[in-house]
Amino acid sequence: MMEGQNYFRVVLSTLVVLLIFGFGRIDSDDVLAEETGTEIDFSTEIPLDIMATGVKDSIVISFRDIEHADGYELYESIDGESFTFVGEWDRSEIVLDDKGFNETYVYYVRGYMDDDGTKIYSEESRNVSATTAPEGAKSTIKTLFQTGIAPMGHTMYIWGGGWNEADDGSGPTTMQIGVAKEWRDFALDKDNTYDFQNYRYQIHDGLDCSGYLGFINYNILNTASHNEGYVTWAADTGPYLNSKGLGTYTEEQLHNSYTPGDVMYNEAHVYLVIGRASDNSILMMHASPDGVKLSGTPTPSGESSEAARLASEYTAKYFPEYYEKDDVYLMSYSFLNSYKKFQYDSALVADPDGYKQMSAEEILEDLFSER
Repeated sequence: MMEGQNYFRVVLSTLVVLLIFGFGRIDSDDVLAEETGTEIDFSTEIPLDIMATGVKDSIVISFRDIEHADGYELYESIDGESFTFVGEWDRSEIVLDDKGFNETYVYYVRGYMDDDGTKIYSEESRNVSATTAPEGAKSTIKTLFQTGIAPMGHTMYIWGGGWNEADDGSGPTTMQIGVAKEWRDFALDKDNTYDFQNYRYQIHDGLDCSGYLGFINYNILNTASHNEGYVTWAADTGPYLNSKGLGTYTEEQLHNSYTPGDVMYNEAHVYLVIGRASDNSILMMHASPDGVKLSGTPTPSGESSEAARLASEYTAKYFPEYYEKDDVYLMSYSFLNSYKKFQYDSALVADPDGYKQMSAEEILEDLFSER
C-alpha cells in the first residue's frame, strides 16, 4: 500500500512540473480568465472618474481602481502637451504637496499589471487639470465647479444619497476623496424610466441635493478621506456652513444679484449657482431628479431660458448617456423667488480665474475646455 502511495505522489509531482514548465508559462490573461470565467485584456481597461483638486498648495488626484491592477503611474504637465513621469502608487488616491500657490497642472494616470517583471499597461485616463489655491485661500470657485462636474453623467438622484445610516449627517461616500464607484455602478443600467421613488434611502448608490453639496465641500477642503463631513438638511445650509467658518448667509428670498459660487437653499432643496445667462436666467448645478446635472431657471419673466438651453446642450454633448435618461433642464420659477443665499468667504474660496465677472456661457466654455 505504501508503494502505491509513493507512486501516486511521483506522478502528481511530475504533472505539476509539466504544468508549470513543460506546457509553457501561464500568462496573466490566462489567470484572469480562470478566475472570472472570461478572458480579460488588461490593456483595454481605463482608470475612470479621474478627478484632480487643488487644496491650498496641494493637488489631490483620485480615480476608480482597475480590477487586477498592481499599481498606477502618474504623469504631469504644465502646458498640457509635454508630460513627465511623477511616480508610482499602489492606490487610487494620490496627494502631491508643496506644488506652489495659484499654479495649474495637468495629469493623467495609467494602471499596470506585473507579469513576471514585465508591466502590462492599461489605457491612459483622460487628462484633468487642477489649480492650487492662491496663498491664504483653501480653494477657488473654479475648483468648486470642477468638483461639482466630476460625478455628472453617471450619478443618479437618490433620496438620502450621501447621508449616513442615522440620516443625520455625511455618509462614507461624501467623506471620501473622489467619486464613489457605487454611483457609476448603480447608474449603469438605468434608463429614461428611472423613478427615484423606487430607490429611496439607498444611500450609497447616488446623491440627493444636500449629499451633493456635501461631496463638493468635502473635496475642495480636504486632502484625505474620513474626516468630518459637510452634509446637512437643506433648510440649515446657510447657518451650518457659516458655523463651519466657510462664509455668510442671508435669509432674504428675492435676490437682485447671483454670483458664481452662490449656494441657494430652502427647506426642500439646495443648488449651486454657476452664473447668469444673457437673458438673466441662472445656470446651476445640483442633484435633482433624475441625477447630478446642470439646469437653468426660467427668465425673470417666466419664459424658457438661455440657461436651460445651455444645460441641455452641454449635457447632450458631454454626458450623452445621461442625456438619454433625463430631459428636464428647465426648473420652476420658484428657483428665482423662494431661496435663501449662502456665499463663500472670498478669502477662503478665491476667484483668481475671474469667474465672478464672466457670463454663464463663458464659464461653461472654460470648465469644459479640457474635455
